[in-house]
Amino acid sequence: MRPEARAIIAGMSAGPAIEDFKTALAASILSRAWAAALSVLAVPVYLRFLGVESFGVVGVFTTLSVLVGFMDLGLGSTLTRELARLGNQHTLLPQARDTARTLELAYVGVALLIGLLVAGLSGPITHHWVQAESLAPDSVARAIALSGLALACQWPGGLYSAGLAGLHRQTELAVLTALMVTLRVGVTVLALWRDPTLEQFFIAQALAGLLHTLSLRWLLWRRLALPDHGARFSTAIIRDCLAFAGGMTGIAITSILITQTDKLVLSHALSLSEFGIYSLATALTTGLYTLIGPMFSMMYPRLTALRQAGDEQQLAEFYLDGSQAMAVLVLPAAAVIGFFAFEVLQVWTGDARLSREGAWVLSLLILGNACNGLMNMPYALQLAAGWTNLPLWVNIVSLPLLVPAIWLAATRFGALGGAAAWAGISLCLLFVIPMLMHRRLLRQIRGRWFMSGVLLPAALCLALVAGLHALPLAGSTRPLMALQLGAWWALISLALALALPRTRAHLRLLLAGARRRQPA
Repeated sequence: MRPEARAIIAGMSAGPAIEDFKTALAASILSRAWAAALSVLAVPVYLRFLGVESFGVVGVFTTLSVLVGFMDLGLGSTLTRELARLGNQHTLLPQARDTARTLELAYVGVALLIGLLVAGLSGPITHHWVQAESLAPDSVARAIALSGLALACQWPGGLYSAGLAGLHRQTELAVLTALMVTLRVGVTVLALWRDPTLEQFFIAQALAGLLHTLSLRWLLWRRLALPDHGARFSTAIIRDCLAFAGGMTGIAITSILITQTDKLVLSHALSLSEFGIYSLATALTTGLYTLIGPMFSMMYPRLTALRQAGDEQQLAEFYLDGSQAMAVLVLPAAAVIGFFAFEVLQVWTGDARLSREGAWVLSLLILGNACNGLMNMPYALQLAAGWTNLPLWVNIVSLPLLVPAIWLAATRFGALGGAAAWAGISLCLLFVIPMLMHRRLLRQIRGRWFMSGVLLPAALCLALVAGLHALPLAGSTRPLMALQLGAWWALISLALALALPRTRAHLRLLLAGARRRQPA
């Protein structure tokens, strides 16, 4: 094995390093879960200070944040990939610093453009998009202009986070993110307590976003420190990264269209009540990405570094390890939600009628998201190899198939039909995309990947959850149901981890390392 590959693969094959990997993954998941929980808890507080109509302007800000996501221009993924290749080798550190400075300046330019664009469009947005009744148009326009400032202040933080992921600093990133999200909510609540206006809300968001961005920047450049080298902008680096960044931009645009198509189509095809059920189920299924996102952000830079090291065998083994680990994270949660959809909705909403109507919709949507979760490892490998054409063309081909499929299914079968179309297309892509990818990348393991990363864990998980589904729930109260569902999720996850050979081997090494560190 090459020395470079040995150093990278140590994160999954040595006792202490496993703890580092597991700690980083746990920290990333907990950080995202904390941020999501805090955001949910903050909403009633914001509503109390601002009122429903003013909070609608906050919703506009959230929508704008999603819509301008494509203006990342692929620079975040590019920096992750480049620093994973360059940043952990001292001889290549000057090039890594120049790459970070070049993309940083480009990203700051985009942030300024976004801020000016939103501020400049604040008038048209106020008069032609926002339907304000009691709020003064001038106040709404000022708030939207300030939201552009807030967006510009927080925007560069995405690049610095991507750079830290490329340097395998996920634990530090997770801790800082959790602290800054907490600070953001605290500062915003304090500002609204003193002056409950939209202007104060967005000023607080801008200040907190700027502090978060500067903290991330300090942490990244601290990890790239090289006293004798002044980082500089390089047009050559822009040219070298152009193809990959352009491909990532295309993927981002088409992915936004794909992930939002079902909502756009169904909001018109369904009655408001049916679409409300679909939206509720969608909100619940997106929680699965709290598990998927951290795993992807950790595996992508490591796969990139192994690809750069040129050790095909170790790359294949690490890829298979990550695929089984992703299955252990995704499938038990999806299985519990899918099989116990009525109970999950009952625990969450307390509405039996809504839970009955939305159960099958939730089951199908979670199936589609689980398929997307399993595809994250092949996607990470494609990006590690710099191959953006495949996911881009898959998205381009999928769009004209997805829209009519969802429309026809929804018009005939309502929300259930729309969810079934989404699940069916996602299931097909789970088999099509990896098959196409493995014709070019890691051809020797394409059969092993399907067996060890999809079919075997899915079969085991279905058998486990089907057995538990036959058992009665402990009680009819929502807290008891929640506890039992959580216990079954944990039980299935542990059983699946022990049943799969690769995750079982790593758990054994982890336990062995823990025993060695215990005092005599």
